[in-house]
Amino acid sequence: MFQLNNYLKPTSVEEAYEILQNSRNNVILGGNTFLKLSNKKYNVAIDLSNLELNNIVERETEYELGAYATYGDIGRFDAFSTFADGALIKCTENIVGSQFRNHVTVGASVYSKYGFSDFIPTLLVLNASVLLHKNGKMSLEEFLSKNIKKDILLKIFIPKEKINCSFKSLRSTKTDFSIVNVGVSKRNSNYLVSVGARPGLALLCHNTSKYLSENNNSIDISRAREILFEEVSFSSNAKASGEYRKKLAGNLFKRAILELEDNYES
Repeated sequence: MFQLNNYLKPTSVEEAYEILQNSRNNVILGGNTFLKLSNKKYNVAIDLSNLELNNIVERETEYELGAYATYGDIGRFDAFSTFADGALIKCTENIVGSQFRNHVTVGASVYSKYGFSDFIPTLLVLNASVLLHKNGKMSLEEFLSKNIKKDILLKIFIPKEKINCSFKSLRSTKTDFSIVNVGVSKRNSNYLVSVGARPGLALLCHNTSKYLSENNNSIDISRAREILFEEVSFSSNAKASGEYRKKLAGNLFKRAILELEDNYES
């Protein structure tokens, strides 16, 4: 169990940011689902629950997810049952159990850049962006590529557009974390492909996405998989070998493309 010297609930983002900067051992509390599994000693735990960051809002051109919104909130948000073929619900509904999902916050999942995340690869193919207190707004892909330290993620934005999306993953058991996962989206004739739980951080596969978009009417899935394997590396850990992950990713990718085409035509 981790240890804390102090616990504070600031009443403004600026106050929370100032406290965060005071010590390298000060930490933002999200849903506290993974932090409590560590043995690390922290100076101050900063609780942002007074800052009204727990809402999901549907606006005219985008969905806005506050950083303290949970996976459970995503599952209960009516619009997400149909938006992008329900991909946001599908990528979170099997993560551990309902009690766990009611504590996991979207901000903590994204800011921590968890390599095992199902949520991040789905956000990537939905063209999501993030808003940070000091570093401002940027695409999720840009945020993942940057080494940003000691900032506060406030919101996640997802463009509200007509888009089809397929999320596929494979787990050892239903509530376990993914061995590997794949996200594919299609807006008009433009595709985006992401691969996560490699077991490294999820990434957008630009070359594969470009091939699919340029060959929209005559996709050779075997060729698309070759391109995918050229730009994505897979490694081994306790869950699976890199070679096994690669084979799984190829199969999941094929299933996602076929499902996407069925949904797009319907």
